[in-house]
Amino acid sequence: MHPVFIVLISLAALLLLFFAATYIPYLMTFHRPRGRKYTRPEDGLEKEGYRQFSEISMKLIEDIRSREFESVYVRTQDGLTLHARYYHVEDGRPVAIQCHGYKSTPMRDFSGGAVMTMDMGFNVLLIEQRAHEESDGSTICFGEKERYDLLLWIDYITKRFGGDTKIMLYGISMGAATVILASALELPANVLGAVADCPYSSAREIIKNTIRGMKLPSGPLYPLVRLGGILYGKTDPERADVVKAAREHKIPILLIHGEGDTFVPCDMSRKIYEGLKDDGLCSLNTFPNAEHGISYLHDTERYIALVREFVTRLGAIEK
Repeated sequence: MHPVFIVLISLAALLLLFFAATYIPYLMTFHRPRGRKYTRPEDGLEKEGYRQFSEISMKLIEDIRSREFESVYVRTQDGLTLHARYYHVEDGRPVAIQCHGYKSTPMRDFSGGAVMTMDMGFNVLLIEQRAHEESDGSTICFGEKERYDLLLWIDYITKRFGGDTKIMLYGISMGAATVILASALELPANVLGAVADCPYSSAREIIKNTIRGMKLPSGPLYPLVRLGGILYGKTDPERADVVKAAREHKIPILLIHGEGDTFVPCDMSRKIYEGLKDDGLCSLNTFPNAEHGISYLHDTERYIALVREFVTRLGAIEK
């Protein structure tokens, strides 16, 4: 065989190997094809750590499903149309903007939290993050772009209901990381604070932690995952540094995390808390034995009391 052909074949093989080594990690980590964007709220309730709460979880899911809502939309700078469900409780009340987690659904993640905040007198905006449910997009960005999407929802509420409408941000898992990342941005004065339930410390660390959980070496594999995100998803997980954002936060943050969390370790919230300003308004509250995102179910009374005390202290609701 002619040496030129050998070189060409070798280059083609190297390109194919490079493509596979970066595109497959992109698909596994960031990509969400249209047909898989919809998650049933009840999925996952049979898993260890969640099974004992499956009955109450289904009742909460059915409760939120039964409530009337209005579909509302915003348009992102990169051309995506995002969808949210707006639940109106009463005119002139504060609004809780609620952000769900990675490859999840607001109907499950906030089946308890949405009802809790409505009972406190909040109107609720349950957003569907890019690449989830009815929202456009096929790339999950771990909060890197979602934080700016959240600004659009804040702007939507402010323009629709007025600049004096009090807004609270509330996120679970990736949604919690999103609200902390957004807390470091320039926010309007009517955004009073954020509740962050089981956030990760950075996209880099949660991706590495997941790789290690698969019994694979995170050191050599993470750069390939990152490169795949940059090349095919136009997103860089290095820009989703939640600990760094916490150091620059401009609103008080209530951190909540389950000590039994095997997906996002509780130590990640501890790292975030170390970076928060000691202003007497931020706090970290852990729930013994609680798995990922279900501290509310482990001790509902304490969870509600923590959130109520936080939003009351910030002036979102009256005592």
